[in-house]
Amino acid sequence: MISLFTSFFKPKTQPIDNSFLWKYIDLDNELVEEIKDIYLKAMPKNLSCLKFFNVLPINVPNINGIKVTCCSLIYKPGNERQNHAHKDPLLHSSLALNIPLINCEDSVTTLYDDSKYSYHVSLRDNLIPVLPVKDGKILSTYILDRPILFNTRVFHNVENFSPEPRVAISLRFAKNPIEWIQ
Repeated sequence: MISLFTSFFKPKTQPIDNSFLWKYIDLDNELVEEIKDIYLKAMPKNLSCLKFFNVLPINVPNINGIKVTCCSLIYKPGNERQNHAHKDPLLHSSLALNIPLINCEDSVTTLYDDSKYSYHVSLRDNLIPVLPVKDGKILSTYILDRPILFNTRVFHNVENFSPEPRVAISLRFAKNPIEWIQ
């Protein structure tokens, strides 16, 4: 059950039509490198202590005038494939800006149709919709080899084909940067 406290204080964001899946974003290279440096300094030296989704207590500057509200790392061990896709909980904006950090070029993110999800799992007072990938229809795939804006409310999963861990930056915003979609 979703906590009433959590759901009451969720930020009000502009809804995003699920027809938007993802888009590569052209950001100033100096800004991208600054963000990567902030993350690399805050990241634990031992990557194996990371979970899939890790919120870091760091500050990232506003991006194109939009306030960053959540700074996290997305970690995938080497050679990991998943049988399930998920939607992220709506704690922040539903659009995330993901930036490759370590070994992202040998992984693929797949987005799936959400017409058949069969259950939820509980994670930190949130119910996360989960879809067995065998039941899902693939809508699109992308490789995180440059900054990308994607809709976290569409079922997705990451497969890492490399023997090395994959670490990506994920930023969430005070409001959905819908102007970046056009």
